[in-house]
Parts: sequence; C-alpha cells; structure tokens
Amino acid sequence: MEYDDSDDISIQKINRLIKDRQYGIHNLSLAARYFNMPLELGIFIGCKQFGNIEQRRKKYLILENQTYQSRQFNSNLSGQDVKAYENNVQTLMRSVRERLSNKSQKRLPFSPRLFEKYETFKAILPELCQSENCPRLR
Repeated sequence: MEYDDSDDISIQKINRLIKDRQYGIHNLSLAARYFNMPLELGIFIGCKQFGNIEQRRKKYLILENQTYQSRQFNSNLSGQDVKAYENNVQTLMRSVRERLSNKSQKRLPFSPRLFEKYETFKAILPELCQSENCPRLR
C-alpha cells in the first residue's frame, strides 16, 4: 500500500544534502521566513553527534542577525558559538571566511577582497539577471 507524504521527498533531499557536506552554515535570522533553517541545523548537529566517523568530522557555523536573537525560539543553543552580524554584510562575510579558514587546509582570500568581489557582483547582478531572464530577486 502506498501513501502520499509530500514532506517525505523534501526531507530526503535535505538529508542527502546534509549527509554529503562537511561544512554547514546556518543563518537562523532567516528562520522566521524559512522555517526549515532550525530543522536543517538540528539534522546537521545530529549527524555530527550520532553519525559515523565521517559525519562526526562535520563543522558548522551558526549565524544570527542580532546577538541572542535565536535564543528567543531555541534555548538549546546556549553554549553554541553563534555569530551575530548585526545586519552588516562585511561582518557576515568575515565570520564565514574566518570559520572556513580555521577549518580548511586551503588558503582563502582576505575579507576586504571578498567584500570587493561581492560589491562587484551585486552591481552587475541586475544586468545579468535581465540578460539571462532570471526570476525577480526578493
């Protein structure tokens, strides 16, 4: 007997993505708009805690817009190193870059250079989207 469980396909995709990734970046300040963010973080932490040796090597970064913002809806994050970026893109990029450079063997560009590239990308994005017929950005 088959049954229709529309969530089954989505959760399988999320599980597969998390299983195949060594690093996870979870921006919980988006949780009000994207309810799956805390779920994905929980699955990621669960893999790290209870998974095989490969899964236990996972590294993750938890971001939030304002300090202690995520604790309003999840008190279990106490003791976690949650990085607040105070709605500042440079601070956000610096946090991600620092975490990746601390955990990776690869040499990463410095934060100011990354921000320059981001600003260049942001400036040409509308033209790129128009020429590629992209859906409207929100």
